[in-house]
Amino acid sequence: MIVALAAVMTLTVAGRTAADSLSIVVIYPKAGQVLGAVDSTFILGHLQSPGKTDYSAYTLSVNGVPARLHRAGGFIAFVPVTPGEFIFHLEARYGDSLAVELNHPVTVPRPLATLPADSLRIAGGYGEPSGDLVLAAGDELRVTFRGTPGMRAWFSVPGVVDSVPMAESAPRVQPYWGEAVFGAGKVPESLLVRGIYTGFYRVPAEVTAERVPVVYHLASPDRLRVLAELLHGVEDAERRDYLWRCLFLDTSMSAESAYRVSFNPPDYPFTVRFVDSVQTIRHGPRKGY
Repeated sequence: MIVALAAVMTLTVAGRTAADSLSIVVIYPKAGQVLGAVDSTFILGHLQSPGKTDYSAYTLSVNGVPARLHRAGGFIAFVPVTPGEFIFHLEARYGDSLAVELNHPVTVPRPLATLPADSLRIAGGYGEPSGDLVLAAGDELRVTFRGTPGMRAWFSVPGVVDSVPMAESAPRVQPYWGEAVFGAGKVPESLLVRGIYTGFYRVPAEVTAERVPVVYHLASPDRLRVLAELLHGVEDAERRDYLWRCLFLDTSMSAESAYRVSFNPPDYPFTVRFVDSVQTIRHGPRKGY
């Protein structure tokens, strides 16, 4: 009797150890990763247990969606996701019993949307740099921001340049992996972003500035031209509605960038070229030669 009880205890402990050793390893996406602004994505990984090579007796699901599991333990699944903090819940089962589960968190940003045309709005930089910029003579400052579509746009840098014209880009396509990878490549109209304005400024050698903002400017179309077009008659209903809205918009608005720019700062390295065989150089006011 004592021997039988010991045997049962040994089997129970061994069974628990084997179950505890099984784990789910997610290769992509990484835990905490920020995904693209998508409505669905794939998740890739494998089951893992020391010394085990055949997992054909197991089944796997991701957020309740069955995932095809290779006998060697690998899996890939394509599942819908929602914006915000999103959890992939993975369950591996052995028959009807839950063998192991895993909660795998990621972040799904909300897709950008075209700003409403009922008022002037600037939603900030589109793809702004994550930090401040330091530019030297000859470098190009590229400025892009998102605003109400169909308007006039320009940018300025206080103390450097007053008005650099900007052009509205064609509707931008956002990443849409559900169609780009597994579908026909058709991007929904809702993911096309209008109102992206872009402009450029090439830094001259004589300009200096340290940590100044870029200022975005947006203005409604010239009202005299809008009235003239309306008086001549506009057959397209969408164009006509747009022109009428322009008559009631604010004249203009401005907003500063989240980053700062520096032009030709004194501590920035420069390359010089001698134009004669002998030159006398002083490296700063009241400094040595």
